[in-house]
Amino acid sequence: MDKLRGSLRIGLAVALLGLAVAPAEAQRLSGEEIIDTLRDGGYVIVMRHAPASLEAARNRGGGGGFGGGRGGRGGDPAPEPTEEALEQSSIEMLTGMRYAIWRFEVPIGAIYASPTQRAREHAEEIPFVDVEIVAELAGEAASSGWLAGKLREAPMAGSNTIIVTHSPNIQSDVGIDAVAEGEALIVSPGADPEVVGRLTLREWSVLATESSSGG
Repeated sequence: MDKLRGSLRIGLAVALLGLAVAPAEAQRLSGEEIIDTLRDGGYVIVMRHAPASLEAARNRGGGGGFGGGRGGRGGDPAPEPTEEALEQSSIEMLTGMRYAIWRFEVPIGAIYASPTQRAREHAEEIPFVDVEIVAELAGEAASSGWLAGKLREAPMAGSNTIIVTHSPNIQSDVGIDAVAEGEALIVSPGADPEVVGRLTLREWSVLATESSSGG
C-alpha cells in the first residue's frame, strides 16, 4: 500500500510539472519582442476574427453575402442579413494592424481564412497577399485538424503565415480556451507547436503609434 501511495504521489508530481511547462504557455514574449521575432519570419499568426454583428451587416444593407448591396430590386428593402459583418471599430483596428505590419516590415507570405463573412472581411483588411478561403476553418464545423496540421508546417521561407478562424478551432487545434475577438496567437510551428506570444488587435496599432511618436 505504501508503494502504491508513493507511486501515486510521484505520478501527481509529474503531472503537475507537465502542466507547469505546457508548450502553449512555456514562453511569453512582450509586444516589442514579438514584432522583432516576426521580422525574421517563420511563425504562424493564428487570429480569432474581430468583433462582428448582424447589426453591422444591416447598417451596410447586406443580405448575408460578402459586400452585399444596399437594397432589393425596385426599391425593396435589403434582405435581412444571415451572417455577421465586422463592426466599424474592428475595421479601424485592422487598419492599424495593417499599418503596423507595414511599418515594422513584418513579412507575410500567406493568409488563410474561414469562409464566414466576418472572417473573410477580417482577412481582406490585411491585403499584403491574396486570401485563401479554407472551409475547414469555419467555426461552426467540428475540427477537421486542418489548423493543427498547418501548425506543424513551416511558413514560406522568410515569411509568416496568418490564419483567421474562430474560437472553437483555436480551442481544439491550438489548445487555448480564452482568446479575445481579434486576438493573435504567435505560434512557432513544428512537431510540437508553441505559442510564444499574444497580441490583441488594438496592441498592433498601439505599438506602431508608439514607434512613430518615438521617432
